[in-house]
Amino acid sequence: MLSLMTLSAVALARTGEEPLSVQLGLLEKSAMKVIELDPVDVDARLKEFAPKPFEAKPLRFAIGQLVKVSPDTHGTWRDVPGGKLWTLRFHSEGATDINFAFTNIALPKGAKLYMLSFADDPVYYDGPYGQQDVKKLGEFWTAPVPGGDAALELFVPTGSEEKVTLELTQVATGFRDVFKRYGGYGLVAKQGACNNDVVCPEGDPWRDEIRSVAAYAVNGIDACTGTMVMDVPRSFTPYFLTAYHCGVTAANAAAVVTFWNYESMNCGDLGGGSRMDSVSGTIFRSRKQDVDMNLLELASTPPEDYDVYWSGWDRSGDVPNGAVAIHHPMVDEKAISFNVDALTTVNSCINGGGSNTHWEVDNWEDGTTEPGSSGSGIWDPDSHLLVGFLSGGLAACDNNLYDCYGKFSVGWDDGGNPATSLANWLDPEGTGAMSVSGSNPAPFVIESTPVSVGVCSPGDAEYVLDLVQSDPKFDEMVTLSTMDLPAGASDSFSANMIVPPGTSTLTISDTDMVAAGQYQFDVVGTATSFATELTLGLNVATAIAGQVVLDMPADGAINVPVAPTFSWNAQAAAATYLLEVATDAGFSDIVASEVVSAPDTSVTLTEELDSNTIHYWRVTASNGCGDSTASATFSFTTLPLPGDCPVGMAPVRLFNFTFESGAEGWVSSGTASTWALSTTNPAGGSQHWHADNSDSISDQRLRSPSITLPTTSSPLTLQFMNEQQLESNGSAACYDGGLLEIAENGGAFVQVPGAEMGTDPYDGPIDDGFDNPISGLDAWCGDPQPYLNSIVNIDGYAGSDVQLRFRLGTDSSVDRPGWDIDDVQIMGCGPDEYFTDGFGDPN
Repeated sequence: MLSLMTLSAVALARTGEEPLSVQLGLLEKSAMKVIELDPVDVDARLKEFAPKPFEAKPLRFAIGQLVKVSPDTHGTWRDVPGGKLWTLRFHSEGATDINFAFTNIALPKGAKLYMLSFADDPVYYDGPYGQQDVKKLGEFWTAPVPGGDAALELFVPTGSEEKVTLELTQVATGFRDVFKRYGGYGLVAKQGACNNDVVCPEGDPWRDEIRSVAAYAVNGIDACTGTMVMDVPRSFTPYFLTAYHCGVTAANAAAVVTFWNYESMNCGDLGGGSRMDSVSGTIFRSRKQDVDMNLLELASTPPEDYDVYWSGWDRSGDVPNGAVAIHHPMVDEKAISFNVDALTTVNSCINGGGSNTHWEVDNWEDGTTEPGSSGSGIWDPDSHLLVGFLSGGLAACDNNLYDCYGKFSVGWDDGGNPATSLANWLDPEGTGAMSVSGSNPAPFVIESTPVSVGVCSPGDAEYVLDLVQSDPKFDEMVTLSTMDLPAGASDSFSANMIVPPGTSTLTISDTDMVAAGQYQFDVVGTATSFATELTLGLNVATAIAGQVVLDMPADGAINVPVAPTFSWNAQAAAATYLLEVATDAGFSDIVASEVVSAPDTSVTLTEELDSNTIHYWRVTASNGCGDSTASATFSFTTLPLPGDCPVGMAPVRLFNFTFESGAEGWVSSGTASTWALSTTNPAGGSQHWHADNSDSISDQRLRSPSITLPTTSSPLTLQFMNEQQLESNGSAACYDGGLLEIAENGGAFVQVPGAEMGTDPYDGPIDDGFDNPISGLDAWCGDPQPYLNSIVNIDGYAGSDVQLRFRLGTDSSVDRPGWDIDDVQIMGCGPDEYFTDGFGDPN
């Protein structure tokens, strides 16, 4: 598996406060001094650095141009409030992006360094970076900024100019369009559709290990995957394990940037993740070629809010009964893959590898690995311990072939040589431990039920505290205390000295000495080596809260989203609010309810309401003294979704083609058409229409019989079940694709425009470079798109005789499984009591 990288993976920007030049209105590109870099011939560079199969080296996406630049020799200083500002512009004709390498850097306290790009308006920027970001290694390598026209900006506080060291020695100019902005030069494909986002339910048993995995870049041009691993002393040293062939050495370890929590937001997205959680710089520790092992140490521990986990490992060499891989395929959003077969011992599958040094995964039963996954780990599914790191293989979404992983056990000890062994770093005291369990960096955490309590003075508030052990080796005594209690209140613990895991009840008393209102305080757990705290809420009331006044949705509102946001006015004495939503004014049919803690006075439903339906809502305030009178009741109507009938009308099926009894008047035609009835993949029943996505030019058409549309059942929709596995061209274009046409009153067939597509819009235009007969037209090309009910507005054809035609166009190369159509219906609307259809079946 080559360590190729999807180039958008390095499109990272720290978007802190705006550059001072922007804040002060001083950013004038034309007034900046500029260094002209070599131009970039994108096409020539793409050919020169085209990746070769099984070439165990990273994919090149930029060309490094050597420079010798500092604020003493280049650029412009100017006085600004509080200090001085230095700027310098760089330009490379044709470059798709630019990144910078500072190999000698030291900044004074308060200095702020930015990288800016003039490709955007307002300007794109990455920063600020300060003393804390550069002081440990004395080097600083940046992520790219878009375009070939960029600038550096450095603010230095008054009196600190002489403390600045800023030596820029390389500017790298890109040719693979890392931001996907410049005409499709980015040639590295998105990860394959068979991958499993780690946020999917399959990842639930592996939430800890998922948090130990990160993508990383080195020198701004190469990328792989790695894993944070625990050491035997459980010191939480940030050791990061990856593959030798990813190319990190003692010479370039400072140029590594790790990206944490780069994951899809939703299961199945395979995209849309954020790369904002980064750590710059590593320290080389060891690497061994035959087993393809490389151990680094991050220059700084990831911040607590990154929520990184230290993974455990097993060096016994015992054969696991399967494998779980967590990785960044194509260095895209994090994925998880599963193999259910026992691993076998094999020779390395990449050049320079050793004999009997690797585990072989014979094939992945769920998911795969891809270029960019290199260096990622596999875990024993029984022990949840890491046993290997990815070297390469032939696995991909379209096959059942193998991968090979360097054995953790083989990389453990190379004769005691710390430069080629894991043992010296992960077991520095030589205990001989065969395995280590993983852990969060906090060995224990405090949880509370509840986290906020409302009391009616002079009542007591009680919180049940659980000390949850995150590190099974942690055995220290924890002392509990409180901090920032409201004036007048007293605390007591049922037990305030506990070795986790354990439970204690915290009681807050003397509330009659506390003024009514909302308070926050902390419960603190202190051990010898670690302390943590948890913020709790306390609402002290002396009377029931007043009646809530509703705000939005307004009474009688229409076209309200099916997952609406509700808001209301605050009541000073409220501890919580109860929102209730019903389909009747008497609230006998409550369809949604939410409890909201004060001071919040709004909530967005997480589960959707029925569309095109009248709903009623109210809010009741509560505190320790009781519940208020419920608010007035407001009503609203949710918006209609495609295929919905107006309120007071019911769906009417006018025509229904299930194809269970045959073609039912539908006819195949066109060039090289493969449309035929099939039993292999019906949406329902036993038969459906299928067409192959062939690897040769075709124009395949499936035409309906003539259908007379009524004028009395508006609005009319065409609905059909539709599954696609057609050759796409990225996420917004197609090489092969299908579309829908309609002919009215015996006229010519014309394409139904995308504006009429309700649930399934066209994916994008057909590429016009490969002789597809429908090139240039918008089409569907899900690759794959599972069956869904495609709903199309055809109300404009009411009263006409129409024919429908599904049309599939393919070009001269690459086949995919094809297109499936089933259960074609024409639906209308009628009064609630009116049910009929063209075949006498109202259902």
